[in-house]
Amino acid sequence: MDSDASMGVSFKAMGVSRSSNIELVGHDQGEYMLVKFRNGGHYLYKGVGIGLAEAMVKAPSIGAFFHANIRGKFPFRKLTDEELALVVLEGEGHGHA
Repeated sequence: MDSDASMGVSFKAMGVSRSSNIELVGHDQGEYMLVKFRNGGHYLYKGVGIGLAEAMVKAPSIGAFFHANIRGKFPFRKLTDEELALVVLEGEGHGHA
């Protein structure tokens, strides 16, 4: 997480099983969206509102929505293993990322 994101933050899981590239989306109910890609990478996007995250999960093509509305438009960073260990996912039957 970046310097202004608190460690040990909880995210509401918004499962995305129908995407071929994105496995899971989570949101902290503030300004951070967590994206877990099927290749294993976990990325934190800053400034993505809950409404935009929900729209992505509901979109006919999650990947197309992500590329058109999120990728390249919001600051992001890949989470380290140490940071990932501090992430708690709530709901959707997920215990952690």
